[in-house]
Amino acid sequence: MGIPIKFMIKIVQKEFYSFVKRESKNAISRKIIKTVMSAKKLKKILAEHLKPTDSIEVHTSLSAFGYIPGGEQSVVKVLKEVVNQGNIIMAAQTADIGDPIDWEDPPATPEAEKEIIENMPAYDKEITPIHYIGKTPEYFRTSKDVKRSDHPLYSMCAWGKRCR
Repeated sequence: MGIPIKFMIKIVQKEFYSFVKRESKNAISRKIIKTVMSAKKLKKILAEHLKPTDSIEVHTSLSAFGYIPGGEQSVVKVLKEVVNQGNIIMAAQTADIGDPIDWEDPPATPEAEKEIIENMPAYDKEITPIHYIGKTPEYFRTSKDVKRSDHPLYSMCAWGKRCR
């Protein structure tokens, strides 16, 4: 089945990751881009460890790669090119539409819970956005030929030959 994508991300980080250097000038901090992970570099690394027919589950941290020109768009495009005969799945969680009585970070007062429940939009797998798990899964969800499961809180998105 191939190498798990979490392992792949560790390979990418080991080969190309460097910490963002911060320089302070007059108490203002700015980031200096030291590492660039181009789509070409990412594709080369992934293609060395994945087969076109592999099925992979992807969890990403874009900042762990250094700077990626095109960000999540580049990552999704490369993944689809590398496993072009396989399958990709990503979490598509929407825990923010859950019952606010269970919320801990931040918690809601009883009055706020009532108002949240009364005004919470219903889950619609076609349009409900993904929250709190990064830009890549949301971009993936909205990309061509991606299907989303029906679960209102813990759905998954899939693309590929066996996607239905």
